[in-house]
Amino acid sequence: MGNLNRRKRIDTGEGDWVEIQPLSVEEVRAVLKAARNAKPGEGEGEEEASGYYLLQAARERIVAWSDAEPVTPENVGLLPLEINTLVMHAMLEVGETPLLTGSPSTATSMESPAE
Repeated sequence: MGNLNRRKRIDTGEGDWVEIQPLSVEEVRAVLKAARNAKPGEGEGEEEASGYYLLQAARERIVAWSDAEPVTPENVGLLPLEINTLVMHAMLEVGETPLLTGSPSTATSMESPAE
Protein backbone atom coordinates (compact mmCIF):
# COMPACT_ATOMS: atom_id res chain seq x y z
CA MET A 1 0.00 0.00 0.00
CA GLY A 2 2.83 2.40 0.75
CA ASN A 3 3.16 5.34 3.05
CA LEU A 4 1.20 7.78 0.90
CA ASN A 5 -1.92 5.63 0.69
CA ARG A 6 -2.34 4.59 4.31
CA ARG A 7 -5.74 4.34 5.89
CA LYS A 8 -6.68 4.60 9.51
CA ARG A 9 -9.39 2.31 10.89
CA ILE A 10 -11.55 3.71 13.67
CA ASP A 11 -13.45 1.30 15.91
CA THR A 12 -16.98 2.69 16.27
CA GLY A 13 -18.19 -0.08 18.62
CA GLU A 14 -20.12 -3.30 18.34
CA GLY A 15 -17.68 -4.64 15.73
CA ASP A 16 -18.25 -1.70 13.36
CA TRP A 17 -15.55 0.52 11.94
CA VAL A 18 -14.87 3.46 9.65
CA GLU A 19 -11.68 3.95 7.61
CA ILE A 20 -10.31 7.38 6.83
CA GLN A 21 -7.48 8.70 4.72
CA PRO A 22 -5.28 10.45 7.32
CA LEU A 23 -4.18 14.03 6.75
CA SER A 24 -0.58 15.04 6.18
CA VAL A 25 0.93 17.66 8.47
CA GLU A 26 0.40 20.31 5.79
CA GLU A 27 -3.23 19.26 5.38
CA VAL A 28 -3.80 19.44 9.15
CA ARG A 29 -2.44 22.98 9.18
CA ALA A 30 -4.62 23.98 6.22
CA VAL A 31 -7.78 22.44 7.75
CA LEU A 32 -7.18 24.12 11.12
CA LYS A 33 -6.52 27.49 9.44
CA ALA A 34 -9.67 27.19 7.33
CA ALA A 35 -11.68 26.22 10.43
CA ARG A 36 -10.44 29.30 12.27
CA ASN A 37 -11.54 31.42 9.30
CA ALA A 38 -14.94 29.74 8.81
CA LYS A 39 -17.66 32.35 8.51
CA PRO A 40 -20.62 31.81 10.83
CA GLY A 41 -24.03 31.42 9.27
CA GLU A 42 -27.09 33.28 10.47
CA GLY A 43 -27.60 32.68 14.19
CA GLU A 44 -24.31 30.77 14.43
CA GLY A 45 -21.24 31.65 16.50
CA GLU A 46 -17.62 31.49 15.33
CA GLU A 47 -16.92 28.41 17.45
CA GLU A 48 -19.91 26.57 16.00
CA ALA A 49 -18.85 27.49 12.45
CA SER A 50 -15.32 26.22 13.10
CA GLY A 51 -16.58 22.97 14.60
CA TYR A 52 -18.95 22.36 11.71
CA TYR A 53 -16.14 23.00 9.22
CA LEU A 54 -13.96 20.41 11.00
CA LEU A 55 -16.81 17.86 10.97
CA GLN A 56 -17.34 18.41 7.24
CA ALA A 57 -13.60 18.02 6.57
CA ALA A 58 -13.58 14.79 8.60
CA ARG A 59 -16.55 13.36 6.71
CA GLU A 60 -14.71 13.92 3.42
CA ARG A 61 -11.87 11.69 4.66
CA ILE A 62 -14.08 8.60 5.05
CA VAL A 63 -13.07 6.03 2.42
CA ALA A 64 -14.66 2.80 3.72
CA TRP A 65 -16.79 1.38 6.51
CA SER A 66 -18.26 -1.84 7.82
CA ASP A 67 -21.81 -0.85 6.84
CA ALA A 68 -23.35 -2.69 3.86
CA GLU A 69 -24.40 0.63 2.31
CA PRO A 70 -21.88 2.41 0.06
CA VAL A 71 -19.88 5.40 1.29
CA THR A 72 -21.71 8.33 -0.31
CA PRO A 73 -22.15 11.93 0.88
CA GLU A 74 -25.80 11.14 1.60
CA ASN A 75 -24.97 8.07 3.71
CA VAL A 76 -22.10 9.83 5.50
CA GLY A 77 -24.63 12.53 6.40
CA LEU A 78 -26.67 9.89 8.24
CA LEU A 79 -23.85 8.97 10.63
CA PRO A 80 -24.58 9.74 14.30
CA LEU A 81 -22.78 12.66 15.92
CA GLU A 82 -20.69 10.33 18.11
CA ILE A 83 -19.18 8.65 15.02
CA ASN A 84 -18.60 12.03 13.35
CA THR A 85 -16.74 13.11 16.47
CA LEU A 86 -14.56 9.97 16.48
CA VAL A 87 -13.71 10.56 12.81
CA MET A 88 -12.89 14.23 13.42
CA HIS A 89 -10.54 13.42 16.30
CA ALA A 90 -8.83 10.67 14.29
CA MET A 91 -8.45 13.03 11.31
CA LEU A 92 -6.64 15.63 13.41
CA GLU A 93 -4.39 13.15 15.21
CA VAL A 94 -0.81 13.36 14.02
CA GLY A 95 0.78 10.08 15.04
CA GLU A 96 1.40 9.83 18.76
CA THR A 97 2.78 13.38 18.98
CA PRO A 98 0.25 16.01 20.06
CA LEU A 99 0.11 19.28 18.13
CA LEU A 100 2.10 21.87 20.05
CA THR A 101 0.01 24.71 21.39
CA GLY A 102 2.09 26.12 24.23
CA SER A 103 5.64 27.18 24.81
CA PRO A 104 8.33 24.53 24.41
CA SER A 105 9.70 22.75 27.43
CA THR A 106 13.08 23.80 28.78
CA ALA A 107 13.96 20.17 29.58
CA THR A 108 16.27 18.44 27.14
CA SER A 109 17.52 14.92 26.72
CA MET A 110 21.02 16.26 27.35
CA GLU A 111 20.30 16.85 31.05
CA SER A 112 21.98 14.41 33.38
CA PRO A 113 19.90 12.55 35.97
CA ALA A 114 19.98 13.84 39.54
CA GLU A 115 22.53 12.06 41.70
